[in-house]
Amino acid sequence: MKLRFLFICFILFLSVGVFADETKSQELYNKGMEYVQKAEASQSSSEKKELQAEASECFNDILKNKKTKDTPEAIYAQYELAKIQAASGDPKQTQRAYEALKMLVVRWDRTDAELDKAGFTTKEIGEIKNKVVEIKEKKQEVGLLLDKQNSEKLNYKIIDFLVKLTGSKPGFSYWFAIVLIAIVVKIVLTPLFNTQMRSMKEMQKIQPKIKALQEKYKDDQQKLGQETMALYKEHNINPLSGCLPLLIQMPILFFLFYVIKSYEIQFQKGTFLWIGSTFEHHFSLNVLGQPGQVVWFCGANLAEADLILLVIYIISTFVSMKMNTPVADKQQADQQKMMSYMFPIMFAFLFAGFPSAFLLYWLVFNIFQTIQQKMFYKKYDEENGTSETKVKELPKEEKNNKK
Repeated sequence: MKLRFLFICFILFLSVGVFADETKSQELYNKGMEYVQKAEASQSSSEKKELQAEASECFNDILKNKKTKDTPEAIYAQYELAKIQAASGDPKQTQRAYEALKMLVVRWDRTDAELDKAGFTTKEIGEIKNKVVEIKEKKQEVGLLLDKQNSEKLNYKIIDFLVKLTGSKPGFSYWFAIVLIAIVVKIVLTPLFNTQMRSMKEMQKIQPKIKALQEKYKDDQQKLGQETMALYKEHNINPLSGCLPLLIQMPILFFLFYVIKSYEIQFQKGTFLWIGSTFEHHFSLNVLGQPGQVVWFCGANLAEADLILLVIYIISTFVSMKMNTPVADKQQADQQKMMSYMFPIMFAFLFAGFPSAFLLYWLVFNIFQTIQQKMFYKKYDEENGTSETKVKELPKEEKNNKK
């Protein structure tokens, strides 16, 4: 009996706590809306900003409370906060407002049954559905404002030029611009890529000598370092050459991300094979670690995340990594094998919520890199007398010599 009584008291305590939080959220929302109304009526720009700041503080307090994050007040507070951000005139705030509105649509554009299952009352369901319609309209309005602000940036103008070059055709121009950028970047990086591949091959050739040095000077690290560098110099190997292409690709990667992000509104017009087909929005998966982000089984346009494209990209990454030069050392070979599985999985979680235009760039880049790897290995083996044919014949020759 005592346990039952304590359990009932505990449930009542939790219920009172939740009710108190909901009441506080309602009060904060009402207070925030008062500031919003006063700001709209104010003729002074400085006073308007102060009132909007007070309103934003109220709305943020609601959103900070994890217990009430899925209440109607939290939805409305996020919407009002996005409206304030969009009205600021700051492109960064406009971007945040657009992302918030997009997230609200993804999370709350649901059926009555889904909202009922989430615990909303009939009255709340009606209010939320009406609010979602309003949010969609505001999202479109803020999107146009964001696109106008971004159109002044150089990264926007670059991709806009490429799209307009082929007539801004929805089913061709947008994905073709991405493919063209990937090809140009790959051509620019080709000399560095060849240097990296040659360095990897040469490093593989001198591994027995490095192991011999490590064994010889295992008690003298300074001498080992000197002899190792001398060996690199003798074989014309730069140990940093393998990292150089990666270091150069990083700023390019970030630049490309912002190029695509700045052109996001325009990419909503672009389609690619199955993206934008009759299978669009068939179903979606939530992206781990990215609340409000989803990846669609089939996106509606190149601005949305697409699961099919993500899977193809992961496969291309796996194939590209599996083509790396095999190493003789068992421990290094095991590490290389593990990385060929770990990296694609890591990229799957990292890029799951990214626009499909960004993934398309990396897919094309991977495909060309795989082709380059194959061509380089073939040319290198021919130049150094280590073609696949000779390698396969070698065991037979050894076997005949033994006989």
